[in-house]
Amino acid sequence: MKRAKRVLVVEDDARFRLMLKMMAESLGYEAEEARDGFEALAKVRLGFDIVLLDVVMPGIDGFEVVRQ
Repeated sequence: MKRAKRVLVVEDDARFRLMLKMMAESLGYEAEEARDGFEALAKVRLGFDIVLLDVVMPGIDGFEVVRQ
């Protein structure tokens, strides 16, 4: 059986994060959430097929997450 593609949804706004997660799951993705850049950096090492990344976040912004 084929494994579902994994997506990491990184968004500091809880409503948008939930909406993006639900959209990804409705498309057949296995979705994981991160609330900020710090959490995203910790989770991205777990291996994802795609990352949906907000660039305007407090702390580490999305641009710095990409750089790291």
